[in-house]
Amino acid sequence: MLWYGQGGSEKYNKVVDEARSSQAQHEEHRAVIYFTELEAALRDAEAYQKIPDAPSQEVWASALKNTRSGKASVLAASSLAASPLPEDEAREMEALGWEDIGKGIGSLKDLDTRFRGFGVLPVKDPWTD
Repeated sequence: MLWYGQGGSEKYNKVVDEARSSQAQHEEHRAVIYFTELEAALRDAEAYQKIPDAPSQEVWASALKNTRSGKASVLAASSLAASPLPEDEAREMEALGWEDIGKGIGSLKDLDTRFRGFGVLPVKDPWTD
């Protein structure tokens, strides 16, 4: 509860908002290669203190890792990559990247369930639009 109340909620909410926004754009068949806000949210979250509850920290770390990995794969598959991939490899890498981002979002949702189990109710619920 202290982690959440002393700044963790802002880190959590920002990662949720940015990951969901990126995924929503992708699902609308919009090309997503602009991850600046998601990158900033991930960097801030990774630099912030760990969640004192070890199982919750494990879920949080997994969410950040999957989201970061997915973002990197999507970018690597784009035509802006330093060494562009053949088209079929790029499509496969991009699909795997979005799958990883989806796993990250799933872990974030699991963390929300854990928070609520501890009695932490968000002032701003990042899961509602």
